[in-house]
Amino acid sequence: MKSKTKNPWLQISAEDYEGHMSAPNVAQLQMLNKIFADVLNEFNAQSIAVLGCTTGNGFEHLVNKNIERVVGVDINPDYISICKNRFEKSLPQLELICADLNQLELQNSSLHLIHTALILVEPEELRGKAKKCGLEEVKNYKIKLESGKSFLVNKYVLKD
Repeated sequence: MKSKTKNPWLQISAEDYEGHMSAPNVAQLQMLNKIFADVLNEFNAQSIAVLGCTTGNGFEHLVNKNIERVVGVDINPDYISICKNRFEKSLPQLELICADLNQLELQNSSLHLIHTALILVEPEELRGKAKKCGLEEVKNYKIKLESGKSFLVNKYVLKD
């Protein structure tokens, strides 16, 4: 009988995640926050989905923006709960979904921008999901860290 392995993100507490990611020798939480702010400044999207939203890092940049719909998706229900507690009053348009991205089906025509960071999904699978939503990839670049590690950032926007 085959046993199913639990997703590792279900076993990492928000405190451990935020503590590690914001540690001075890692500083990825700060970098991801800046990338998200840059994306919001570059694209004037009326609706946005953040896949792998965790506890809402960067969501403060959405407050007082003219955005009609914000969808945050994460597999960890504790992360979703913390994000809700942090932003439900300041972002009344926030919809939070607890789901595995591998099984997530986003509804077509409802999103202008999908933001992902540090998502371990095959690029072609992500492109396929974006295409189903009527989005096209407009930017794809690799960010190299001082440690020598790098990660890929993709930007998608609604096709005109």
